[in-house]
Amino acid sequence: MIGNALAGRYARGLAVLAVAFVVSGCLLFVPAPEIEPIEDQTVPVDEELSVSIVAEGHGRELELTYEIDDDGWEAIDGTTFTYTFTAVGEYVVTITASNGLRSAETRFTVTVIDL
Repeated sequence: MIGNALAGRYARGLAVLAVAFVVSGCLLFVPAPEIEPIEDQTVPVDEELSVSIVAEGHGRELELTYEIDDDGWEAIDGTTFTYTFTAVGEYVVTITASNGLRSAETRFTVTVIDL
Protein backbone atom coordinates (compact mmCIF):
# COMPACT_ATOMS: atom_id res chain seq x y z
CA MET A 1 0.00 0.00 0.00
CA ILE A 2 2.83 2.41 0.80
CA GLY A 3 4.42 1.45 -2.51
CA ASN A 4 1.23 2.36 -4.40
CA ALA A 5 1.02 5.74 -2.64
CA LEU A 6 4.64 6.52 -3.51
CA ALA A 7 4.12 5.39 -7.09
CA GLY A 8 1.07 7.66 -7.36
CA ARG A 9 2.99 10.66 -6.02
CA TYR A 10 5.88 9.90 -8.34
CA ALA A 11 3.54 9.70 -11.34
CA ARG A 12 1.82 12.99 -10.40
CA GLY A 13 5.21 14.63 -9.98
CA LEU A 14 6.28 13.48 -13.43
CA ALA A 15 3.02 14.76 -14.91
CA VAL A 16 3.55 18.19 -13.33
CA LEU A 17 7.12 18.30 -14.66
CA ALA A 18 5.94 17.27 -18.13
CA VAL A 19 3.30 20.02 -18.18
CA ALA A 20 5.81 22.60 -16.95
CA PHE A 21 8.28 21.50 -19.62
CA VAL A 22 5.69 21.71 -22.39
CA VAL A 23 4.50 25.15 -21.27
CA SER A 24 8.01 26.55 -20.93
CA GLY A 25 9.06 24.90 -24.18
CA CYS A 26 6.18 26.52 -26.03
CA LEU A 27 7.17 29.92 -24.69
CA LEU A 28 10.67 29.42 -26.01
CA PHE A 29 9.40 28.70 -29.51
CA VAL A 30 7.10 31.74 -29.79
CA PRO A 31 9.17 34.26 -31.74
CA ALA A 32 9.27 37.81 -30.48
CA PRO A 33 7.49 40.39 -32.62
CA GLU A 34 9.63 42.56 -34.86
CA ILE A 35 9.06 46.28 -35.27
CA GLU A 36 10.85 48.47 -37.78
CA PRO A 37 12.68 51.52 -36.42
CA ILE A 38 10.98 54.87 -36.88
CA GLU A 39 13.00 57.94 -37.84
CA ASP A 40 12.93 61.03 -35.64
CA GLN A 41 10.14 63.43 -36.61
CA THR A 42 9.61 67.20 -36.66
CA VAL A 43 6.09 68.62 -36.55
CA PRO A 44 4.60 72.09 -36.01
CA VAL A 45 2.75 72.63 -32.74
CA ASP A 46 -0.99 71.85 -32.92
CA GLU A 47 -0.60 69.84 -36.15
CA GLU A 48 -1.28 66.11 -36.19
CA LEU A 49 1.68 63.76 -36.52
CA SER A 50 0.89 60.52 -38.33
CA VAL A 51 3.43 57.67 -38.48
CA SER A 52 2.86 54.23 -40.01
CA ILE A 53 4.04 51.31 -37.89
CA VAL A 54 5.48 48.26 -39.60
CA ALA A 55 5.48 45.26 -37.26
CA GLU A 56 5.55 41.49 -37.76
CA GLY A 57 3.85 39.09 -35.35
CA HIS A 58 4.97 35.82 -37.00
CA GLY A 59 1.41 34.52 -37.26
CA ARG A 60 0.23 35.93 -33.93
CA GLU A 61 -2.02 38.95 -33.52
CA LEU A 62 -0.21 42.04 -32.26
CA GLU A 63 -1.32 44.73 -29.85
CA LEU A 64 0.33 48.08 -30.55
CA THR A 65 0.72 50.70 -27.83
CA TYR A 66 2.52 54.01 -27.44
CA GLU A 67 3.98 56.02 -24.59
CA ILE A 68 5.18 59.63 -24.69
CA ASP A 69 7.94 60.63 -22.26
CA ASP A 70 7.19 57.71 -19.90
CA ASP A 71 3.72 59.12 -19.19
CA GLY A 72 1.48 56.05 -19.44
CA TRP A 73 0.64 53.64 -22.23
CA GLU A 74 -2.20 54.09 -24.73
CA ALA A 75 -3.48 51.64 -27.35
CA ILE A 76 -2.96 52.32 -31.05
CA ASP A 77 -5.98 51.67 -33.24
CA GLY A 78 -4.72 49.93 -36.38
CA THR A 79 -1.14 50.41 -37.54
CA THR A 80 -0.86 54.20 -37.55
CA PHE A 81 0.30 56.31 -34.61
CA THR A 82 -1.41 59.70 -34.68
CA TYR A 83 -1.00 62.43 -32.10
CA THR A 84 -1.29 66.21 -31.88
CA PHE A 85 1.35 67.85 -29.71
CA THR A 86 0.13 71.07 -28.11
CA ALA A 87 3.42 72.39 -26.73
CA VAL A 88 6.78 73.15 -28.31
CA GLY A 89 9.58 70.82 -27.21
CA GLU A 90 11.18 67.43 -27.69
CA TYR A 91 9.31 64.25 -26.83
CA VAL A 92 10.44 60.62 -26.77
CA VAL A 93 7.81 58.27 -28.18
CA THR A 94 8.00 54.53 -27.50
CA ILE A 95 6.00 52.17 -29.71
CA THR A 96 5.54 48.61 -28.43
CA ALA A 97 4.28 45.56 -30.32
CA SER A 98 3.14 42.67 -28.11
CA ASN A 99 1.83 39.22 -29.03
CA GLY A 100 0.67 38.49 -25.47
CA LEU A 101 3.80 36.52 -24.60
CA ARG A 102 6.67 38.59 -25.93
CA SER A 103 7.14 42.16 -27.09
CA ALA A 104 9.42 44.46 -29.07
CA GLU A 105 9.71 48.22 -29.03
CA THR A 106 11.17 51.14 -30.93
CA ARG A 107 11.77 54.71 -29.80
CA PHE A 108 11.97 57.94 -31.72
CA THR A 109 12.15 61.64 -30.88
CA VAL A 110 9.52 64.15 -31.95
CA THR A 111 10.62 67.77 -32.13
CA VAL A 112 7.63 70.10 -31.95
CA ILE A 113 8.30 73.55 -33.41
CA ASP A 114 6.45 76.85 -33.46
CA LEU A 115 5.89 78.29 -36.93
